[in-house]
Amino acid sequence: MHCSRLLHLGSFALLLALASPLQAELSPAHQRLAATMNAGDPDQTILAADALLSQQPQDVTALRAKAIALMEKEQLPEAIALLRQALKIDPDSVACRYYLAEALGTNGDVAESVRLLDEVKLRAPDSEYARRADVVLPELRPMLAEISPFYDTSLGSNMIESPAGAERRFKAQLRLAMEYDDNVAARASNSPLTGPEASGRVLLGWALDYTPLHQALDSGPFSLGLTLDGYQSWHERQALNDFDVNQNIVGAYLDRQGKLDTLPYRARLSGNWEYTEVGNEFFNHAVGFKTLFDLQWKPWAMTSLHYGLDDKDFNDDTATPGTFSRDGTYQTAGVDQYFYLCENRLILGLGYAYRWADTRGTQFETSAHSVNTSVQVSLPWKLTWRGALSYSSEDFTQYTPDPQRLDNAWMVSTSLSRPIFNENLSVELSYHYFIADSSVAFAEYQRHIVGLGLRYRY
Repeated sequence: MHCSRLLHLGSFALLLALASPLQAELSPAHQRLAATMNAGDPDQTILAADALLSQQPQDVTALRAKAIALMEKEQLPEAIALLRQALKIDPDSVACRYYLAEALGTNGDVAESVRLLDEVKLRAPDSEYARRADVVLPELRPMLAEISPFYDTSLGSNMIESPAGAERRFKAQLRLAMEYDDNVAARASNSPLTGPEASGRVLLGWALDYTPLHQALDSGPFSLGLTLDGYQSWHERQALNDFDVNQNIVGAYLDRQGKLDTLPYRARLSGNWEYTEVGNEFFNHAVGFKTLFDLQWKPWAMTSLHYGLDDKDFNDDTATPGTFSRDGTYQTAGVDQYFYLCENRLILGLGYAYRWADTRGTQFETSAHSVNTSVQVSLPWKLTWRGALSYSSEDFTQYTPDPQRLDNAWMVSTSLSRPIFNENLSVELSYHYFIADSSVAFAEYQRHIVGLGLRYRY
């Protein structure tokens, strides 16, 4: 956030930056510092403050004066560090609190800026600082719902990302794309199955998210959301109609957002019902629930813990379901770590998950470990580049006749997107590469997918 209005409002009576007593009550050294500061040259102010600090490193007045000069020079991280140091020395300083709030707000940390301004009003309700806080706070509070890189997305649909602008109760997304897939069935090169492997296809993805209650709009501590996700693909080659996919997921979630001590968090409990058709015939349905806990332990770092359980029922059971049925429960537990750097222009992600399946057919009972890393970079000309790399190792614990079946799979994904016409409509070029290595030959394959699409968010 570029909050220049805070700095403008904070430039009142620069003498207030030094101390609340009148200048005549200051020491001679502090009077000279105040005169230098009022002359309006931040470089000379820094030199004067440094001269005082060389004699008295714990001088709160000099630290505060130097910090304000650094703010004038737009050296915000250095100013923030000095003001935090001054507050450690003098925790009761209302002036340090106000200017730290100003520096943090200008630097994009709106949440802590609001907290500090509220403390200014509580500690010194009749001061000029409190009056200025009353002017600024109504402008800052609505920004809290807009700047968060993770609390404004719907986990009911991994497709939805909030468009620019104010928080809405209703969100929607449409994605239309053309893809070339050189191994639609993900079959091994030595597979005896007949039929073409490669195909072009048209995809239509859509997602809806309605939130009847939301903390950004309501005073209640909980948010209730309803979601409806969809995904359809139609292959262009008639011979591949059996691979057309139609999937719909209905879900609901309950959020609790707040602070754990001083750290923002979000806890979510969600449930979903999934129905999938392949080739216009029922393929499977599933009922599941998920839990999620996000903790923002630094302004630039967030940790996410998650667990999910799905009960799946497939339509491909054979005459010996005790061996070959995939019906059963599928569980996942994991942790993800995200870093938001360079004012969110660079986002890094790391994750680990453990998955296990308890199926009616012993052939499909598995335990798996997976790790992933991701990066998102904002480039010039409104371009956004995303990349991801993942690896999973899946052990089929009851596989017969070879009980040692082990599958290892890699996935590399990259995309480049840019908004067109307006911020909600974007064009995207993507590429995905999959490779699977297994102890059984039929499970080994490679797959390339290239796509070009449009995405619209409301």
